Amino acid sequence: MKILHLHLLDGWKNKSTLICRLENGSINYSFFQGHSSAGTRFSLSNLNCTLPIDKLYKNESLNFFKRRIKETIEKKSTYTIFNEVNNNIKF
Repeated sequence: MKILHLHLLDGWKNKSTLICRLENGSINYSFFQGHSSAGTRFSLSNLNCTLPIDKLYKNESLNFFKRRIKETIEKKSTYTIFNEVNNNIKF
């Protein structure tokens, strides 16, 4: 299940994408250059921060977890968020 999909900019205005997924009970991040999964994969260490991988407390909501990810990037990373892709797809 996709939790969060963010478009980021580094200090030189290069675009990248961060996707957070919940898979088999684990949080997995994918980080790559550009806006598609065909971009060059980056190490999460390029963000220069440590992203959350677990709940802070047992009843933490999904929205609070997503907010923690975004706050971590905005406050501790060398990247900035310029777009959040909507994960709510309806047919």
